[in-house]
Amino acid sequence: MKKLALFLLFSLMIVTFLFMNRQGDNPSSYNVKEYGAKGDGITDDTRSFQKAIDTSASNGGGDVYVPAGTYILEPIFVKSNVNLIGEDRDTVTLKLANSANDQKQTRLVNVSEVKNVQIKNLTLDGNYENHTDGTEHMHTIFIWESNHIVVDHNRLQNAVGDGISVTGSSKASNQITLSNNLILDNHRSNIVVEQVNHIKIFNNTSSSTVGRPALHFEPWKEINLYDAQIYNNSFETNASETYTIQIEGTKGTGNFYHDINFYHNKVKGKNGRFMIKETKDAKIHDNTFQVKEMYLWFKNSNLNIYNNTINTKNGFVFEGHLGESVGTKISKNKVKTTGVGVTIKTSSKNTTFTGNTFTGARNGQVAYLWAKGPNISNTTFEKNTFSHFKSGMETDTYNGSIVDGLNIKGNTFKDVQEYSVYATRESSRKVTVGKNNYSNSGPVLVEK
Repeated sequence: MKKLALFLLFSLMIVTFLFMNRQGDNPSSYNVKEYGAKGDGITDDTRSFQKAIDTSASNGGGDVYVPAGTYILEPIFVKSNVNLIGEDRDTVTLKLANSANDQKQTRLVNVSEVKNVQIKNLTLDGNYENHTDGTEHMHTIFIWESNHIVVDHNRLQNAVGDGISVTGSSKASNQITLSNNLILDNHRSNIVVEQVNHIKIFNNTSSSTVGRPALHFEPWKEINLYDAQIYNNSFETNASETYTIQIEGTKGTGNFYHDINFYHNKVKGKNGRFMIKETKDAKIHDNTFQVKEMYLWFKNSNLNIYNNTINTKNGFVFEGHLGESVGTKISKNKVKTTGVGVTIKTSSKNTTFTGNTFTGARNGQVAYLWAKGPNISNTTFEKNTFSHFKSGMETDTYNGSIVDGLNIKGNTFKDVQEYSVYATRESSRKVTVGKNNYSNSGPVLVEK
């Protein structure tokens, strides 16, 4: 009998422990309904949410648990060491109130100057249809100068501004993780990255049917920033007047976004550009792109683009009128284009194309190097294959600028109709055409 009593007591202790520690019921969990939230899609639950958050923070932190329901909210403010955890993103919706001020920076969930926060298992709805005249600063989640923040397994949708914006002043945010989220149809951009170091963006689906970028880097402080890992995401948009993806570094002389690593992503936005500028030591590799063009704008240093499958209208487009890119390496990519394979306008320096396969649509050009600003210096095409183009490589000039140093060797030109290489004396110097393979292709015309 004594043994039976001890066994029953022990079993009761285990059951009690498990009950108390299930999500929403453990001592460090604060259920918003216990603080008055209704979740009926009608009642304003802002005070209840904020009270649960503040109580959790005053007790050292914990989980603010959100059961199934639709909760109408004015902006709420998460505190350090407090997690906002929903039952499931398919059953829990936090929706910006119709009455929220749409002429201010009205963000649904604010993570400002805090640390150690998780936001999980929620749908956050920016209620665009009732704030169509709102400002672009109305985001579902806004992270400002905060550290060690995780945003995981949420649905972020329908904001007037961004689905999520991560930023700060020159202090910047640090150690941010955005993972396993569905980010849908936000009306500025789905994901915006500004002043942040050490950000990971992975396993997300970012999709826009409202013509906006799927991912948008836009730092605005004149500082150096470091380390962005973007991988295993699906990015898709019908944008045509803007970018499919914009990766932008930092402004100011000597400033860059360092060490951006963009890999194993699927990017689909055939009418928008993939744009990158003002970066240092960035790597773009092992992705699938369907975009208007790979637009390599100004001031990239040691940019490395390799092992991608790329389907474009215009191939690679360099434009350096606001500062030359130096040391760009483009290698082992499979590129299909209906237009020009490579366009270099204005300035670039020490650019190499190695081991790529370019396949045209029989009406475009292999490469067009147009020195219409500072010189285009030291460009190498080596061991590439160019197939099914109307014409080959051509140099051109404007206002006395030239293509200074062009090395073409070990390439295969297949079914390139008018000429394989055409370089005039006025537009180029130090053009070296080594041993290449020409199959059903036009002549090499280099004026000395």
